[in-house]
Order: sequence, then structure tokens, then C-alpha cells
Amino acid sequence: MDAIYSDPAPNTIGTCGRNSVRGARFTQWDFNVVKTTKITERIGLQVRFEVFNLLNHPNFYYLPSSARPSSGSFATYSQTPDIASGNPYLSQGGARAAQIGAKIIF
Repeated sequence: MDAIYSDPAPNTIGTCGRNSVRGARFTQWDFNVVKTTKITERIGLQVRFEVFNLLNHPNFYYLPSSARPSSGSFATYSQTPDIASGNPYLSQGGARAAQIGAKIIF
């Protein structure tokens, strides 16, 4: 019995179509406000405020695996992508996060 998805023969592209594996829907709105002010003719100051996942919409993570699912765990959405990878960082489906930054431009 062949696997549904397998590696193509060497030096070939394969026959898997576009969007043949779909995961959970990903909805995220990011927002930023940037203000650049001239201090002198050559020096400027840029201040920015950024919000990631503005609406605080949870984006759960699930992609099918080749292993047999245990009872009750097939196609369940239980983690956001940042938590599932073990590396929480901004803009990957986690909770709302905001940051403020300033930059001197010369």
C-alpha cells in the first residue's frame, strides 16, 4: 500500500496539487502607527507603535501528520503556532501583543 503523500522519484517534481493539504484558517490583523520628525536637517527621529493580533483572535494550529491519530485527537485544534513550535514570538497566532520603538535616522 502506497502512502498518500510520498517523496517523488529523484530529479522529478511530483504530482501533488496546489492546496492539497489545508490547515486551520489563519486570521490576524496587525496595526502600526509611525511618526517621523526632523530634529535637524540631517537627523530625524522615528517613533512607532505596533500591535500584533489587534482583535485578539485565537488562531489554533493543526496539520495532519503521518502517524495514526490517538482516539479523540484527530483534527483537533488545541495550540497556536507559536506555542506548538515551543518558541512563542510575535505575529504567529498568539495573544495580542504591542510594542513601542524609537529610531534615530541620520
